[in-house]
Amino acid sequence: MQEVEGISDFVFTNTLGRPYAVNAVNSALDNIIKAYNKWDGAQAVKERREPRAELLQISEKSDCESLYGRI
Repeated sequence: MQEVEGISDFVFTNTLGRPYAVNAVNSALDNIIKAYNKWDGAQAVKERREPRAELLQISEKSDCESLYGRI
């Protein structure tokens, strides 16, 4: 089990307190990853360096269930 600052077993819930569907979490993570990769690419141009290795994209084979365990 992976921990973040000593905390594990996260459950992402919506405003009604219900767990998000796996595809909703995957979509949010994918958008965060795409935004970071785009930002880092722009920073790399400004800093005249190569972009850092791109963060992995979420796919059907590596969705949040397999990355973080079943919700």
